[in-house]
Amino acid sequence: MLKLDRNALICDMAETYHIYDLKALPVTTVALLACGLRENSRIMQKINGMKMPVNTILLAHIADRLGILIWQNTKDGQRGRNRPE
Repeated sequence: MLKLDRNALICDMAETYHIYDLKALPVTTVALLACGLRENSRIMQKINGMKMPVNTILLAHIADRLGILIWQNTKDGQRGRNRPE
């Protein structure tokens, strides 16, 4: 994890565990705590290749579908014109 993105791991450890100096802890402790980071932490997102949290993606998808549902109830929607992008 340190090789992948040292700054992201340091930020996550500081935010989650209030650990600011990783060198002060044994390597096994740092590894254990790093594996316990939540799924939407910076380093976990980078490991999984995610550019944004899953919740953000789901909310965007819900907003898009809601826009289409609202459009379908308009006169244009009933006639199939001016569909939202």
